[in-house]
Amino acid sequence: MKKNITVKVSDDVLELIKELIRSGKYKNRNQIINKALDEFLAKEIFSIDYLNVKRNNENSVATD
Repeated sequence: MKKNITVKVSDDVLELIKELIRSGKYKNRNQIINKALDEFLAKEIFSIDYLNVKRNNENSVATD
């Protein structure tokens, strides 16, 4: 299910989005914002997973 959201961005960001559309790489703002959010969320989730693994490794006790 898709939901509509409203995002406020600076004029500079809006101009960069418009430039990407004009270049033909993306068809519309929605496509650009979805891609940016997907990449941001993937990066953040990876970062959280990495930190959790690192913490678990630091907290584990080595036994022989």
